[in-house]
Amino acid sequence: MSPDAYVQVALQITYYKLYKRLVSTYESASTRRFREGRVDNIRAATVQALDLAKGLTEPDESGNIKIDAKKMLLLRRAVKAQTDFTIAAITGHGIDCHLLGLKQMAEEMGLPTPPIFQDPSYDLSNYFQLSTSQIPTSTNSFMCYGPVVPDGYGISYNPHNDSIIFCTSSFRTCHSTSSEKFVSALVESLLTMKDICLQWNRRRSSSLEHLAVPRKLSLHRRMNARSYSVDCD
Repeated sequence: MSPDAYVQVALQITYYKLYKRLVSTYESASTRRFREGRVDNIRAATVQALDLAKGLTEPDESGNIKIDAKKMLLLRRAVKAQTDFTIAAITGHGIDCHLLGLKQMAEEMGLPTPPIFQDPSYDLSNYFQLSTSQIPTSTNSFMCYGPVVPDGYGISYNPHNDSIIFCTSSFRTCHSTSSEKFVSALVESLLTMKDICLQWNRRRSSSLEHLAVPRKLSLHRRMNARSYSVDCD
C-alpha cells in the first residue's frame, strides 16, 4: 500500500467519524515534471473511502462493527483508488488545473462564463474543508498551516518508518471544528486500520505456512499448480 494514500484514507475515515459525511479535500500534487508546472489537486473524498468509512463506523444488523476480511477488502479498494487519483494528478490527468485553465481562458478572451462554472456544485467542490499535504523530512520536524475555509481543517503530516507526525489546525472562532477532537478521532482511525492489517497479515501468514508442509504425492501422478493451492480471504 502507498503510505501517503493510507494516511489520506485515514483522514477521510476520521472526518466521517466526526461529521457523518465526506467533504471536498485538497492534497497538493506536484506537476513539476511539466514545463512551468506547479501543483494540481488529489481529491481524496472518493466513493471507496466513503464505503470504508461507513463500514468502520456504522454497526451491522446485530449492532456490532466487525473487523473482518470485508473491511480489509474495503481498505485496499480505498487505498488503490487514492493511489490511482494521485498518479493521474501528477501525470497531468487531474481535473482542477484543466478546469481552472478553461475558466481563465474564457475571462481573458472576454467570453461568457461557461455554465459549468456557474453551477453550485462547482463552488461546493472547491470549498475545501480538508486542506492536506505531506511534508516529508528525515527529522522530527513539521510545518503547520491554517485551514483555507472558516469551518475547515489544515492538516500536514510527516511520515517516518515507524511513526507519523501530524499537525492539525482549525479556527477557534468556528464552533463546529475542533483540532483536539479531530486528532483523537484520527488516532482511533489509524489504530483501527492497523488492527485490520495485522489481522489480515496473520491470517495470510497462517495460510502461507501450509506451503512449507510437504504433501505426499504419488510418483506416478503428474504434478500441477493445484497441488499447492492456498486459500486466501
